[in-house]
Amino acid sequence: MPVLFCIVAANAKDQQEILTVASAVAKPNPRGRKVLSQGDAGFPSQEVKQAIAGSNVSNPGAVVLRNDCSVFDVLSVEDAKNGAIVEDDFSRAATGGL
Repeated sequence: MPVLFCIVAANAKDQQEILTVASAVAKPNPRGRKVLSQGDAGFPSQEVKQAIAGSNVSNPGAVVLRNDCSVFDVLSVEDAKNGAIVEDDFSRAATGGL
């Protein structure tokens, strides 16, 4: 199972910007990285809700789940728009890093 990058931003403009960045970062590794938006088939709603509830991020933009569906990170909207941060989270989540 790939690392999941689940877009949760409330604002549609933010959602689109995050989708653009995350999709570009995930594209070189389609088997190991998957970007999902709310409403997509396979979007792990329960895990995402629990991750957001357990985080201290006031404006969540994305939830990153390891390949076993455990929570790796909850990114703010601004962090989720940053390609370097998205790349780092994808890489560290895949290798079990913190």
